[in-house]
Amino acid sequence: MPVSFHPLIRLFWRAIAQSKDIDPLGYPHPSPLPCAGEGIRPPLPPGEGWGEGINSSSLRYSAVRLCVAVLITFALAACGAVDSSGGAATAKPRSTATVTPQPTVQPVSNSGLPLIQAADLPKEGRTTLALILKGGPFPYARDGVTFQNRERILPRQPSGYYREYTVPTPGENDRGARRLVVGREGEIFYTDDHYDSFSEVVP
Repeated sequence: MPVSFHPLIRLFWRAIAQSKDIDPLGYPHPSPLPCAGEGIRPPLPPGEGWGEGINSSSLRYSAVRLCVAVLITFALAACGAVDSSGGAATAKPRSTATVTPQPTVQPVSNSGLPLIQAADLPKEGRTTLALILKGGPFPYARDGVTFQNRERILPRQPSGYYREYTVPTPGENDRGARRLVVGREGEIFYTDDHYDSFSEVVP
């Protein structure tokens, strides 16, 4: 797109050209050319006309003024280009998508009791659970007897609904305090304190 120079640029150049009656390069303006019928003027004597007042300091001064004028010209031209385009375009910030971590879905206990994964049972509990799912044989005579739920910690069901199975405790000579209790509909509960508390076992 062509850049339209600001009117101030033209005024600035005109002021430089007319300053001290010299052109932008520092030379005095020559006498006007003769009009028709005036004849040809004689050549100017040495020291007058184009060579009058020229020295190295004036040339350096004029060169500096010219450089300053050029710099100001480009600066004003750039300002005019920005104004005509409605301002410089600003870079848009990059949008960063925030990933919200999804919560881990935990199984819901129908009994309202704490949950325990089958893999988190003690080794002896996993062995007993495998026997229950297989249907035996069981190492203890009382494995599979009715659990009465006298503590009423498990959901209340008709008598005979629950069956209990021994989870051996290493170092114990008797059945110990650990049990797995299985409901008729397949619910499984684990206790390690002889029925004082239960957790529902989930696959």
